[in-house]
Formats: sequence, C-alpha cells, structure tokens
Amino acid sequence: MEGTKASPEFLQAIAYEVYVKNVTFGLLHQWLTDMGMTISKNTLRNWLKKGKTYLDELVCVLKSIALEKDSIVNCDETWCKVRKYDHYKKCYIWVLVNKARKTAIFFYENGSRGRDVLTDFLGDAELKSIMSDGYNAYVFIGNELKSGRFKDIFF
Repeated sequence: MEGTKASPEFLQAIAYEVYVKNVTFGLLHQWLTDMGMTISKNTLRNWLKKGKTYLDELVCVLKSIALEKDSIVNCDETWCKVRKYDHYKKCYIWVLVNKARKTAIFFYENGSRGRDVLTDFLGDAELKSIMSDGYNAYVFIGNELKSGRFKDIFF
C-alpha cells in the first residue's frame, strides 16, 4: 500500500483478525511483537484507515457495475452478531447481486434493516428489476420507487 510498508495481503490479514475474528489491537500488536515485528498500535490503526479509502473506491466501482442502467438485481438482508464495545448486538447486513455482471456487494449501515439503507445504496440507479424475498420493507420501497425513477420496477 502506497505510503506504508504494508502489503495488500498483510492489510487483509490484519483487517480479518480485527473485524472478523474480533481480535483487539492490543492482542494483535502483541502477536506481531512476539513474531519480531516492531510496529505501534497506532500504525496498525492508520494502515486500516488508509486501506479503507482504497476499499471505498472499490465499492464505488462495484456499485457502478452492479447498478448499471436496466440491470436486474437480487437484494436481501440477514441478521448477524456485531460486537459493540463489550457486548454483541443483533444487526443486519445487506447484499445486492447482479448475476449478469457476476457482482455481489455486501453493505452495512449501523446494523439497520430499514428501507432507507437500500434506497440510499441504490441512489439514482435506473434498474429494470429488483428481486427480493418479499420482506415488508420492500413493499414500501416498491411504492416509493414506482412513483419516481424506478416506476417500472415490480416486487
């Protein structure tokens, strides 16, 4: 990664440890120190922040592919446990799939299952169809979207 000594593979490994396995920065720092790597906890945090900017750019590219004009997409949300400080909370993660473009995007907004998460993500996309599981928030989305830029979409 430019401006650091971190490779993309190393950044992926520390992101996985912290965000998937819930390893604390203190423990991660201790492991790296035990393996002979001299690095501060702040440097680890800064590398993850810098990596996030690259991932944000990648998400924009994936969104432009998945949400291109007249696309047919599948969308769903599912619950997951998210660590909030010293406890876990039931939250929701969303996925949008464009099979034709072989693109899947997972997105998360404060653990919400509300329709605003999806409508904010869709933005001003001009989709042909959204396929869903019939969760009642989609019904409201359908009414909202049919009135405007998504007028030909059926749920």
